[in-house]
Amino acid sequence: MKSYTHFTLNEREYLQENYEKGRSIRKIAAFLGRSLSTISQERKRNWSKKKNHYRAWGANVKYICRRLRIVLHLP
Repeated sequence: MKSYTHFTLNEREYLQENYEKGRSIRKIAAFLGRSLSTISQERKRNWSKKKNHYRAWGANVKYICRRLRIVLHLP
């Protein structure tokens, strides 16, 4: 079984670009070599409800902040 790897900024940019073009999650997942659920979770976790969109840079910043909270043992 392959171990989990975090999304890279390039993968997030590809996801954003192709989602905006209307490509299916299935095609995006196949290209990235990720499961459908992984793509859906990434989009859901980093979706901006206020602006109603997914942005790669914003998702990457949120990821870094989450990792820092874990490393620094913050709530």
